[in-house]
Amino acid sequence: MLGYNLWQRRFAGDSTIVGRTIDVGIEVAEETARGEVVGVMPPGFTFPDERTELWAPLPLDPARTWRGGHWFWVIARLARGVTFDQADAEIKVMMERWAADYPDHHVGHGLWMQPLLDETVGHVRTALMLLMGAVGFVLLIACANVANLLLARGEARRREIAVRSALGAGRKRILQQLLTESLALAAIGGTIGVAFSSVGVEALLALQTGAIPRVDEIGLNGRVLAFSAAVILATSVVFGLAPALREVAADIATAFKDGDRGQTAGSSRVRLRSVLIVSETALAILLVVGAGLMTKSFWNLAREDLGFDTEQLLFTSLSLPGTDYTAEEAVIFFEQLRERVAAVPGVSSAAIVSRAPLRVDRSQSRFHIEGRVDHTPGELGLQASHVAADHGLLETMRIPLVRGRLLDASDRAGAPHVVVIDERMANMYWPGEDPLGHQIWFGLEDGPRHTIVGIVGNAKFDRIDAAYPTYYHPYEQLIDWAPFMTRTNSIVTRTGIDPYAVAGAIREAVYDLDPHLPVLTQRSMREIVGLAVARPRFILTLLGVFAAVAVVLGSVGIYGIVSHNVSQRTAEIGVRMALGAGSGSVLATVLRQGLLLALAGAVVGLAAAVAATRVMTGLLFEVSATDPWTFGAVACMVIAVALVASYIPARRATRVDPVDALRRE
Repeated sequence: MLGYNLWQRRFAGDSTIVGRTIDVGIEVAEETARGEVVGVMPPGFTFPDERTELWAPLPLDPARTWRGGHWFWVIARLARGVTFDQADAEIKVMMERWAADYPDHHVGHGLWMQPLLDETVGHVRTALMLLMGAVGFVLLIACANVANLLLARGEARRREIAVRSALGAGRKRILQQLLTESLALAAIGGTIGVAFSSVGVEALLALQTGAIPRVDEIGLNGRVLAFSAAVILATSVVFGLAPALREVAADIATAFKDGDRGQTAGSSRVRLRSVLIVSETALAILLVVGAGLMTKSFWNLAREDLGFDTEQLLFTSLSLPGTDYTAEEAVIFFEQLRERVAAVPGVSSAAIVSRAPLRVDRSQSRFHIEGRVDHTPGELGLQASHVAADHGLLETMRIPLVRGRLLDASDRAGAPHVVVIDERMANMYWPGEDPLGHQIWFGLEDGPRHTIVGIVGNAKFDRIDAAYPTYYHPYEQLIDWAPFMTRTNSIVTRTGIDPYAVAGAIREAVYDLDPHLPVLTQRSMREIVGLAVARPRFILTLLGVFAAVAVVLGSVGIYGIVSHNVSQRTAEIGVRMALGAGSGSVLATVLRQGLLLALAGAVVGLAAAVAATRVMTGLLFEVSATDPWTFGAVACMVIAVALVASYIPARRATRVDPVDALRRE
């Protein structure tokens, strides 16, 4: 079965491909895959992930008695009426039975179930829920701003509404007019927002670099537009209704009497607007705290010590087809390629490694320590990440030797099997003793024993935000116990120049050895690190944008309410200044209003952040969800922004002419 994109890219959408025989150059159970194309999957189908573009049958022989193939995954659909817990319990019973019937084949291995949805999106669910919450908070802040503006506008139109009521307009008619105006404003804003969103979505998709699964399905479509329209309608009605009801319910006589006098708003109106501003500020602080924590976490990730020199490293990945190469021939090919690459001008050293660092979440292997009872049938054995390498890897990557020796040229097929472990593995499984000389083994009981000959520094070959014990075994010795692992490897080179400057020469070296062999990927270590932090960078960018918008909206809200109150209190300010109040006193009085609102919002926002940011714990790296420095810095920043927003109308208040203000009064 071909994936749609592979069909289009490799076969130009040729409809006659079905029924043709192709060689896909992979090997399963020592048999090469060469077969008939029976179908093409539809666009958008990517399983188990977006990198999969071809599906072939797995030849399982029921007659085989070897039961050591414990690296497979099984996809199953639950029977009708069966819960996940029931199926999981049944699997555990089956595993216990197998362990009892075949103890030699089930030592140190296990079987567990996980919902496919969790496997697919579980690692990003928290992040997406966090971003969705951020979107909701920004929407609430914007709605609170609109409600505040409508309340202020309604106060300015009290006389107009009173005149309409006096001329016979019913409350229903006036309410309808006010809601229509609110809906019109929302529709205009929503249309502009949708237009901007199309550009924003493209920019964000370009930024995410594979951080989100099924990202190719994200875009503006009918469902998104319908949802946006529903949200616009709902928010317009909810946040436009309260101001409209207040103005419709106003007393006509009072409105006529106060209409020309510039009276300040009633205490209930001031309280409502103040509550809205405090809520805006609190939500803004909540978002900025989240963005601050993500920023600090990302900074820690970007500066994390990987345990080796990451500069001027280039990884070139290759996969040799089983139709053309036996395990022995694969070893010879990679040795010849390493020698040719090492001779390329600008390359200071080259080595073979089974995988580039940070490209998988964890390449774990189960092992056992000779002479130690550390397992029972059916239970998981000891775990560590494994790396197959030739004798030049540790020197090329500059992973320091702690004790013993490194892998060397004598560690070849047929020689005694050896392994080098890192300090983390030594301390975890041999606490208080020297592991040098101890033996470990993998898989079945009759597998070869590997003697620990060296201990090296801790290097991160798996996730950048996790530390796993790791061991290194000679690549060539895989022929003796895992020949199927010899064909897919990377050539790592350390250069004295830009790593990509030698990429073309390395591809030419591959072509010289095998003109039909494609280079899968070529990436510098700097690019690999960038891909490893793509997800937190993507989340940080979105959260930062939302936080910035929230701060802007919050400051606009504070500016609006302080400015409105200044205009409402022009006469009062004029009287104060006529009675001798200085401009400094007036400035302090107005600034105090904005500062009190900001402080109240800060207190509420910080208290909410203490509880809310706990959901971010799984997204943070070496940062507490209640980091006091982040909380303090965010509070100071938001209060400073609020003071700036209050200063502009406060400055205007100091320029009020007392004579002019009293004349208008």
